[in-house]
Amino acid sequence: MKKQFANKEAFEKWLEDVFSKDAFEMAYVSDEEIIEKLLECGYTDLDDLLADGHAYQIGGHGNNGWMYEDEVDWQYIDKSELKAELRKR
Repeated sequence: MKKQFANKEAFEKWLEDVFSKDAFEMAYVSDEEIIEKLLECGYTDLDDLLADGHAYQIGGHGNNGWMYEDEVDWQYIDKSELKAELRKR
């Protein structure tokens, strides 16, 4: 059975716990460091880390999941022509 996080909040909490940093300080942790730690901890499917399907992107790995409307960077979506399901909170 593959290892996944239940949702984005659980993943973010894991990151803060593993790297002993709060959300602001996590900006200074590289994608490579995160990927290395995920693999070390048994998270081998880096394109399917979140069981609830919430969208994420780490070092070129991610999914085509859904996002809340208020967390979307519309300029990035328009430039990249990404297609993602948007949900209201």
